Amino acid sequence: MDFSLTEEQLTLQKRVGDFVDKELKPIAPQLDAEARYSPEIIRKMADMGILGVGISEEYGGSKGGAVGSVIVGEELARGCAGTSTIVLASTSLTCYPIDRFGTDEQRRCFVVPLARGEKLVPLL
Repeated sequence: MDFSLTEEQLTLQKRVGDFVDKELKPIAPQLDAEARYSPEIIRKMADMGILGVGISEEYGGSKGGAVGSVIVGEELARGCAGTSTIVLASTSLTCYPIDRFGTDEQRRCFVVPLARGEKLVPLL
């Protein structure tokens, strides 16, 4: 069995990794110290389609599947674990099940704004 990443997955990994190195890593210590996230970083990730990886395109996603979601989570965690947790809570724990098993109305109500970065899943 071959577990190598596809060219598309390697491209996603590089694109997210470059974003993490340039945009997220430099501010991660401050975010951690202040126990907060950066709405600007979330907006940039939404614009890049990172928040929609693994979500159907019909509802604002950018494909990528489960492996794509893992790649995004891994790369984000390399730069800032808190930001990675926020993104994975919104995508994998919330969007994916609704996208897969919800109604069209639920997808429009919840998945679309989460994939666009207009809403985030609240973390307690």
